[in-house]
Amino acid sequence: MSIASCTAKCFTLIFALVIFIVGVVLLGVGAFAATRLADYIPIGPTPWILIAIGALVLFLSFAGFGVLCCPRRRKCNLSIMMILTLLCFAMSAAATGLGFYYEEIMEKAFKYGFGDQAESAGHGLNTLEKGFYHGLRDTFQDLYADCEPTSYQSTDVHDECVSFENNPNVTVESCAAAEYPVGRVGIYCKKGPGLGSPFTAEKAMEFPSPEKSLSIDDFVNKRSFSYFANFACMPTTQRYQDADVEMARLAAGGEANTTFGSCYSSNWWGAVGNATRAAGFTEQPDGEPLTAGQADFFGQLQSKGAQKMNDKMIFCFCSDLATDSKLWKFIKDVSAYSKWIALGASFFFLFVFVSECYLCCCYRDTSDRIKGNQLTVLRP
Repeated sequence: MSIASCTAKCFTLIFALVIFIVGVVLLGVGAFAATRLADYIPIGPTPWILIAIGALVLFLSFAGFGVLCCPRRRKCNLSIMMILTLLCFAMSAAATGLGFYYEEIMEKAFKYGFGDQAESAGHGLNTLEKGFYHGLRDTFQDLYADCEPTSYQSTDVHDECVSFENNPNVTVESCAAAEYPVGRVGIYCKKGPGLGSPFTAEKAMEFPSPEKSLSIDDFVNKRSFSYFANFACMPTTQRYQDADVEMARLAAGGEANTTFGSCYSSNWWGAVGNATRAAGFTEQPDGEPLTAGQADFFGQLQSKGAQKMNDKMIFCFCSDLATDSKLWKFIKDVSAYSKWIALGASFFFLFVFVSECYLCCCYRDTSDRIKGNQLTVLRP
């Protein structure tokens, strides 16, 4: 067997194995999303589509194995593989281009705090840019609505937890600890993931240290929307008060003079509800009544005063630091990984396609030669 044919077969085998693994991963992710993520993140039909695609990819991967295991049907299997490879190459190339374009759009958006200046700098948003903007907005609005949050000053939360620290009917160990961030305004979900089994005041009042780094466990384990918002977005008490003053000035027709103000006064978001002081915790996330101790804790906390909040206000706090914001750094890291992986996949699929072309058009294996030797010329 020549080096060329050996290399071609190796690429085809690797491709078939990769496709098989991708199919298994898609099935697993789809099943995980349908049975776990759907409990606390609005995902619609996506998990079922992933399951269907995973099953199709698994089926097509068998065609790759058939190229090597069933040489008599090699051309049929290779034809299927070549079509699939071209589709994979096209999708990878498109993903690479979108990855670079997405990072460019998001960098410009965060630079101007998602304000209308970003649209002016780009001479108007095109359809794809609007899709990226509106995708972030829709996801944020859905998470906020499912969370049904209320907002408190973290200092009030910490003081309340300390006062209940010795109460055996309320669990407040982490929010009563000295490490709990104070001097900030946080949001706290009344519904959604990361709050049940069993529900405690400690889980509801989570506020990770702004100095920590998110780990993979934060995404694998169930966390509430407020956990990530408090880490990446929520401001100090002073910054919140300054933003509240600016919002009042904007409502009176004034001009924005901060990144937050540019974001909050932008038009691309659409209609914005008034910032309101939400009601406190009146029941557990699953609808069960609060225990007596929990009702006492949350009632006293609410009496200290909830803070005004709405979904766009939190989003604009996420982009308040422009390209220094934690949300941008996270998006940039994810975008960097995805675009380079997509670029590598594009080259891989291109090499595989060349290998398949060689096997289909240039290479004749043993069965081909035997079959060719059996041909005879018919004579009268």
